[in-house]
Amino acid sequence: MNEEIELLKKILEYENREFPKKIEYYKQHNLNLEPAWEWHEVGIPPQKIMRLVKNGYVKIVYKSRSRTEYRLADPEAVRELIKAYETTTYKPERKEINVDDLFKYIVGYDDIKNLLKKVLKSEKPVHVLLIGPPATGKTLFLEDIYNAFPDAEFVVGSEASGLGLSKLIREKQPSILLIDEIDKLLKADDLSTLLSIMESRKNEES
Repeated sequence: MNEEIELLKKILEYENREFPKKIEYYKQHNLNLEPAWEWHEVGIPPQKIMRLVKNGYVKIVYKSRSRTEYRLADPEAVRELIKAYETTTYKPERKEINVDDLFKYIVGYDDIKNLLKKVLKSEKPVHVLLIGPPATGKTLFLEDIYNAFPDAEFVVGSEASGLGLSKLIREKQPSILLIDEIDKLLKADDLSTLLSIMESRKNEES
């Protein structure tokens, strides 16, 4: 819940800004919409935004092949939720993660499972690249790790932009960075950012 509150606070702060360029874009394309935002503009990965959509906090107001735009479903309700959360004295404790419990629902690949568990237990930064044809379970491994670690970040290479990815890494400083479809991450500044992180050994990537 704490992570959702932080994401909603970030979105609410962004929505309080003006959107002159958005309004002009809508006028040019004859779109009768309220100003909205894309994932990279608020620095939140699409997977986390879709989780907010599923929980009813965020709604999709525009979708095409190249872009998806969102708005808070009920900004006033979000303000009340944030206020209630910040005034309560209760703060849930983070559960200890048992790495050995991961990947139970993935059939086979015992060698990869053992390797990834050793990596996740390591105190030093380790970088892992999973290679294989489509539908061989690579994304399942990433999703399992993402769901288990609250400070992990998940990025889809085909949807990432240089601005969004660089900003995400700088601001979040994730302990685990998961990149799906990394072969589609072709922009030079994206690759330079990743190389810099790997050389500095500040983050772990899987």
